[in-house]
Amino acid sequence: MAAREAVMTLGPEVRNPAAFITKILKELLHSDGGGSAAGGGGGCGCGSACNSGAGGGASGFAGALERAEAKTLAPVESITFHHKGAAMSLPWQSQAQAIQLLVSWGVLDEGSADFLAKASQQLAKETVAALGPDVRNPSAFVTKLLREVTGRPHGQTLQQPVETLTLHCNGALVSLQWFSAPQALSQLVALGVLDEGSADFLGKVPEHTAKEIVSGLGPDVRNPSAFVTRACKALQAGGKGGGSGWS
Repeated sequence: MAAREAVMTLGPEVRNPAAFITKILKELLHSDGGGSAAGGGGGCGCGSACNSGAGGGASGFAGALERAEAKTLAPVESITFHHKGAAMSLPWQSQAQAIQLLVSWGVLDEGSADFLAKASQQLAKETVAALGPDVRNPSAFVTKLLREVTGRPHGQTLQQPVETLTLHCNGALVSLQWFSAPQALSQLVALGVLDEGSADFLGKVPEHTAKEIVSGLGPDVRNPSAFVTRACKALQAGGKGGGSGWS
């Protein structure tokens, strides 16, 4: 009976099923109630989920499961995103487990979940985190963003980012993976760094210049959209391809 229940607890977050099952059964056999493989003590010695352990803590199968999980499961990372205007926290122990939760919660459909599953784990986390309060259709957003990132038909492997830029927004350090100008601009808008107007201005300057402007978003820039718009307008008025005189 205990073996059957132990197998039923195997979820997608369990990275080493053999070790997990072994730990549960060892906890059952050597529980606080005194039961062991050799019998004796205050327990029944049967190694089953009989809750025969002594008081003062979890016992039986439930207690063994709790102790085994504490030893076996990887630390949970939490990814914050928005869905239908509400902030949500996604526990991330593995990419497959996180995607399964997003589908079960109704955040993503099967198609967009498939795209997300093919991305690298880091890119998948950044994509989920980019689901801001203004994103009305998470499935469409994820699919569009990952298509722009890959620049390839569905099913092919992801290309590596051309460059990773570091910038600041609302006092926080933001790391932006730059695969292409359209992808980078979409992500800046999704992250709430830029509004649509400033992103449109940024899309009209050469790509190398756009990277310089984005990299200029330091901790002292209080309004990134205004900063970018002003820089782009100055370049257009001066007919320059770049420079360092933006403020």
